[in-house]
Amino acid sequence: MKFDDVIAFRKEQLVAERIKNSPNPLVLYGAANCAESLYQTIVPFGRSPSAVFVDDPFYTDGTEFHGVGVRRFADVARSLKH
Repeated sequence: MKFDDVIAFRKEQLVAERIKNSPNPLVLYGAANCAESLYQTIVPFGRSPSAVFVDDPFYTDGTEFHGVGVRRFADVARSLKH
């Protein structure tokens, strides 16, 4: 294994630990391949998205992503304000 591969693997581990231990809501952008990849990465760490949002032109009422309603960014931002 090359040094760069070891560094990349370690960075991935650190990011995964931060996601796992974060008390913050986890919000995904998009509901296509990239979001699916992120979803598959976080699930083994016991996390699921608190919200999923898409850009307004792609928003369709009633769409879900793994059981989470897909919303507009403004709606998600408003719901997460303290």
